[in-house]
Amino acid sequence: MRFLFLFLLLLPPGASLLAQERRGSVTGLFRDADTGEEIGWVQVLLEEAGRSTVADGAGRFHFHDVPAGRYTLHSYRIGYETPALPIEVAAGDTLRLTLRLSAAPVAIGEIVVEEGRSSEQLSEPALSLDGRQFRRNLGMTIAETLDREPGIAMRSMGPAPARPVLRGLGGERLLVLEDGGRTGDLSATSTDHAVAIEPMTADRIEIVRGPAALVYGPNVLGGVVNVVRGQIPTSAAHRYGVSMQGESVNRGYAAGISALWGSGRTAFRLDGSARQAGEMH
Repeated sequence: MRFLFLFLLLLPPGASLLAQERRGSVTGLFRDADTGEEIGWVQVLLEEAGRSTVADGAGRFHFHDVPAGRYTLHSYRIGYETPALPIEVAAGDTLRLTLRLSAAPVAIGEIVVEEGRSSEQLSEPALSLDGRQFRRNLGMTIAETLDREPGIAMRSMGPAPARPVLRGLGGERLLVLEDGGRTGDLSATSTDHAVAIEPMTADRIEIVRGPAALVYGPNVLGGVVNVVRGQIPTSAAHRYGVSMQGESVNRGYAAGISALWGSGRTAFRLDGSARQAGEMH
């Protein structure tokens, strides 16, 4: 340390001034080439020096202590061209620039405007579980029936009080309907209440996701699960169905039967179900 201190004392006083004289400064102002108005917030790059700065709101920028030499000045601003200007910085001098940038519209991709859709088209289901697939996945509850579908989980406090969860959202954020109408049960607000819909006599289950779910209410952010049972027939076709299930874990069973028949403009529907469950083992 003593030798270093002696070396600093012996250093000529003009050495630091000489180093400063070998450097210069660059200052500039950006203006619009057409209107002449100042352009603020332009990104400025002094390429060879590896230095950059941003012009202020009035379009002014500064580079201090720049070694004397030749450089390339780049400027970047959305909506304007990006010119590359060769400059030369003289030792002990300040280079003052006025840069005029020409406007360059931003090119974007093609915009396709589709015809507006009605509320009936918006509410079309994204997923419909029916036929053999519905019978193959049929569980003791609606939530258990949908549990194998992508993006759908099950919230459960037991075999009965189970409710579907769509993309992590449940409760009041997920609406469960029966033939397009609300069930009126308390499963959305209380986890120990079951969904009052019998899956054994259902025809299909429809899932509505995304913005289309907002047709059913402003707080339906998760989606809509609509269980179609066909309580009010829309056709006079003849159709019969029988479903039976058994479980060993709680020594329970479930059975359901549905029938639809009619003639002309008259249709009749009959359905019923029975369920029994014991203690869980």
